[in-house]
Amino acid sequence: MVIFTKIKLFLSLFCLCCSCSSQVPLRVKKNFTFCYDNATGYSHSTIKLNGYYVNIEPFERVQYDNKTGTKISSVIDTIYNNILFFSDGVVVIGFGGLNCGNCEIQSNNQFLSDISQNKPEEAESFYNGFNWGIYKIDRDTVKLQVVNHPPKFNPYWHLFEYWYLINKDGTLQPIYSKNLIDGRLSKKNQRHPQTYQFIETNLHLKSNTWLKREKWFWCDEKQIIRNINNKL
Repeated sequence: MVIFTKIKLFLSLFCLCCSCSSQVPLRVKKNFTFCYDNATGYSHSTIKLNGYYVNIEPFERVQYDNKTGTKISSVIDTIYNNILFFSDGVVVIGFGGLNCGNCEIQSNNQFLSDISQNKPEEAESFYNGFNWGIYKIDRDTVKLQVVNHPPKFNPYWHLFEYWYLINKDGTLQPIYSKNLIDGRLSKKNQRHPQTYQFIETNLHLKSNTWLKREKWFWCDEKQIIRNINNKL
């Protein structure tokens, strides 16, 4: 009887931990100040929607000697930072294909094409991973709040706000970055300012992010019920 009680207690605690691990923590909910309204429409805004923006950033990859720690050689590599905007105010950043940690443009285009064809593995990775959130357009500036979606038992949640200047040539330039959990501002490299170029794909994907299943994400919680009913 005692053993049965201990097993029951263990299972209860395990289920509680599993439940808690899948929930968005309060520090994210209370600092995510934007909210989603499915009546929002940016189809005719200055932000381009038939593709995504990418910043191609070179960096030096250095190889060191394991014994001495001295520099042996270095090569110039590239980081591809991506932003994709949806017409309803949803945005995703930092996405990439399944089989590459740092995908170049061709691989990212293929990844998005696979999602548009509803391939299960690609769609699952896209909509339940990466950094999703909301954007707002304030004159010549687009402002984003995005949050990551860590797997179960991973406590590392990240919530950031980014501002980008919409240049006259259609590119985006980062001008502001803040960690909304600890309040730290990120410093920009003035010597090498980043610019996000637009890559046209003519793919119009659905914004079916995992965030739409969260009540706190919506401006009006009643909208989430209507949203679910519309999909049934």
